[in-house]
Amino acid sequence: LDPSNTGISSLSGYDFNSPTKQFDASIAQINFPFNNKTFNCTDTASPLVTIINLGTTPIYTININYSINNNAVKTYKYNDTIWFRQSVNVRLPNTKFNIGNNTLKVFTDSPNNSADQNTINDTLSVNFVSAVDSLYMILKIDTLAEVFSWKLLNNKDSVVAKSDTLVNKKTFIYNNCIINGCYNLVLELKDTMPFSGTMN
Repeated sequence: LDPSNTGISSLSGYDFNSPTKQFDASIAQINFPFNNKTFNCTDTASPLVTIINLGTTPIYTININYSINNNAVKTYKYNDTIWFRQSVNVRLPNTKFNIGNNTLKVFTDSPNNSADQNTINDTLSVNFVSAVDSLYMILKIDTLAEVFSWKLLNNKDSVVAKSDTLVNKKTFIYNNCIINGCYNLVLELKDTMPFSGTMN
């Protein structure tokens, strides 16, 4: 093997982890929003990304570019030292998303105002859902509340919310953000067949 094209027939103790590029910044991870997850009660958030320097030269400044759903690209300029193999977490400015499905794309360029010599590791994307529709639900049971429980199911029969702590003649209020859609409210006697109704 001659990874550095030295032309000699053998290399003693070659470090295959040594950098081969002078400028090589990488997006190591998008820490938030989480990929294929839903976060509720907001349509804005500050993305958190991890940048790593894989080049021989310390990075003192770099552009972190990001866009939502292929819309206009915004640029955050990071100005601090990143040594070889050092990673840093960078919080990007607060960004507005769509209600529903979204794609966040993040990519770097211009380390030390120079061309990145390995662009294959510059870009990452995540898909996520932003839910801000509000559900306001009131339950009140006059007697035997302790034998009842309830749960809210989405159209895939996954439990969105539940409780088994109802109290006699006390109003239970559930107020939270959910994705727009059809839900089933299931009120059941514990260890018995459930009674269910539909909420739209």
